[in-house]
Amino acid sequence: NDPSIPNGGFDFAAFDLATGALTSRYPGPAGAVLPRIRRLELNGGDLFMLNEQVTAVHHSQLLRMDEATGLLTAWDPGAVDGSPEMMAVGATNVVIGGGVLYGVNGMTTAKLVALDATTGEVLQSMKNWINGNVLSIAISGDTIYAGGDFTQNYGVSRPGVLAEDRITGASLAWIPSVTGGATFSLAVDGGRIHAGGSFTTVNGSAVPYLATLDRSPAALVPGSPAAAPNSAVLLARTVRIRAA
Repeated sequence: NDPSIPNGGFDFAAFDLATGALTSRYPGPAGAVLPRIRRLELNGGDLFMLNEQVTAVHHSQLLRMDEATGLLTAWDPGAVDGSPEMMAVGATNVVIGGGVLYGVNGMTTAKLVALDATTGEVLQSMKNWINGNVLSIAISGDTIYAGGDFTQNYGVSRPGVLAEDRITGASLAWIPSVTGGATFSLAVDGGRIHAGGSFTTVNGSAVPYLATLDRSPAALVPGSPAAAPNSAVLLARTVRIRAA
């Protein structure tokens, strides 16, 4: 990656949350082939990017940009073997998954991989064996949540969603049952976690497409949402919001 190239050769923009007015734009070099950005995640003054492919400028699909200057930082996790589609960023970890993922920087990995947010190194402890696709990721403190169309991790029942310790990689005893479809979106809100997708049943109750669960225990929050959406809840892959 060449940190001297403005925005590393990408083209995207920021808008005012209240008015929708364009506040800043990070144009890539004129005439350059710009990679398709799959995910954007803000963490402090850094913008982490997961892009679709490697180019002559970028030798990794994972990049970190200084939001103030629009320049890439020296953060470099190395080449990604595969085509991951999901990313979440916590205080100390960057977690990728979904799509096809075989390894990072020459190291064989699983379908859900944690990287050190400072060094870019793969965390050896983050191991899992998920029997389906990872379609959503969220991080809260020391807990990593994942959703998808899987039913098991390491042969243990984890229907639709799972939780793992970000330090040890161990599966946590947070085991809701989300069935009848996949979980495409996860969002942590204090002591609760919101799930959206094509599922129809949560913990044995008919709850189509959108549900709120307690983080301890994994109980369904009654009456939330007050009215169910009329179709599956999908994921806005490359839109991120930060407070003004």
